[in-house]
Amino acid sequence: MRAMRWMAVLLALQACGGGGGDGGATAAMPVAADIGCGLANFQVDALRIVNAKRAQGASCGMHGNFAPAAAVAWNTALANAAYGHSRDMADHNFFSHTGSNG
Repeated sequence: MRAMRWMAVLLALQACGGGGGDGGATAAMPVAADIGCGLANFQVDALRIVNAKRAQGASCGMHGNFAPAAAVAWNTALANAAYGHSRDMADHNFFSHTGSNG
């Protein structure tokens, strides 16, 4: 179940655009192996899959055809923010784009 949550986060991040810097100097987010989902290379594997799909382009029916997109890079600051928000939602039993602190 946790692996599916991480995949949802990564797929949401996929829509955020192209690569970027090194992700800043923030503390590293716990990788999947640290949180016990049993997928030691989850971040690497998920990013590889996302970039492979982006490289193919897509036909989205009535929404049009989309050319292949540039690869994305892992952004530690963004991943930490997403992880913190997901923990907040889990800890406070809600689901929203806005955190419990507004």
